Amino acid sequence: MAVYSDLAGTTGDFSIGGKLSTTGGVLLRVVTLTDAATVTLNADTTDIGVLTSLSQTTTFANPTGTPTNGQLLQIRITSSTSRSISFGTAYQAASSLTLPTATTGSNAEDYIGFRYNSTDSKWDLIATTIGISNNTATRVVTLADAATVTPNISTTDIGILTSLSQTTTFANPTGSPVDGQSLIIRVTSTISRRLFWGTNYSAASNGYLPERTTGGGVEDYVQFRYAFADLKWDLVSTTMFPPISRGQAIAMFANYF
Repeated sequence: MAVYSDLAGTTGDFSIGGKLSTTGGVLLRVVTLTDAATVTLNADTTDIGVLTSLSQTTTFANPTGTPTNGQLLQIRITSSTSRSISFGTAYQAASSLTLPTATTGSNAEDYIGFRYNSTDSKWDLIATTIGISNNTATRVVTLADAATVTPNISTTDIGILTSLSQTTTFANPTGSPVDGQSLIIRVTSTISRRLFWGTNYSAASNGYLPERTTGGGVEDYVQFRYAFADLKWDLVSTTMFPPISRGQAIAMFANYF
């Protein structure tokens, strides 16, 4: 039978929390979190906080306790439907990551990992599974017919906009994308409608972003892939025709005579 010691302390910048096993390794302190509008983790007693069946919009308040530099903190969340989440000011996105704004839903287990930085007394986001596309369960979301449409990449793999009736701008997606993540937008309209795109969409090697839908009830597809290198959604394919210059139009017209 293994023998455990209730030691808790630090060795340099490495935090030792929970129990040390004589069989080797550190036993992580897993704590069940209460489903509430505000959830506060205690860094002195928690390595992994587990919140099952989240049923409401939730704010993760600044952790209590006395963390050490480099200490890890993980949050695991499940919810039947996507729920909005936010974080206290002691949490911050490190590198090119973005703090998640919503859970995945469909009872998927979402993981969010932080590391404590004593330099600025912040919990830096270092990893999250939220926003990673699951090929076995593609998340199809209906988009509203509006002048501005904002896809949420944390909950959307394919955004469908049927019967577009106006000029529309696709604003920069919200959420926490990962490198290489795909986003498909499918649009139909009875007549051709003007399209605009936020600054985070990039034409990439194709040289253009679609400017108009086809109209006539045709299903138009636009596919993007996220590039961490420049934090852009690169256009990789589209069924829409590219825009043409005035000179090209004149040349095409001249071919009929």
